[in-house]
Amino acid sequence: MLTNEAIEVHLSYLRPAIDALAAKVDQANSARAAGDLVLAEKIDQANNARAAGDLMLAEKIDQTNKALGDLSKVVLKIDSRLAAILWVGSGLVALVTLAIAVGKAFKWF
Repeated sequence: MLTNEAIEVHLSYLRPAIDALAAKVDQANSARAAGDLVLAEKIDQANNARAAGDLMLAEKIDQTNKALGDLSKVVLKIDSRLAAILWVGSGLVALVTLAIAVGKAFKWF
């Protein structure tokens, strides 16, 4: 069994190692905290760059949507013109066919 004096002697040998370990832990914590600040700054810079990129992308998407809207108007206009041409052409073909049939019926041709 150890006496108090013996325990004190053993602890006196351990105290410098514990103090050195505490100093190393404090130093490591300081280095980690500095690294955390650098990392936080890099994250903020990346977030700012991403936000700027998002704004540019949103602007490009808006421009593309506007261009697509204008293009769809042009396509609809062309479609309606083609439909009109088809109706007029079909009407003319029907009229010519009718004229030929009537002409043959009355022996004009």
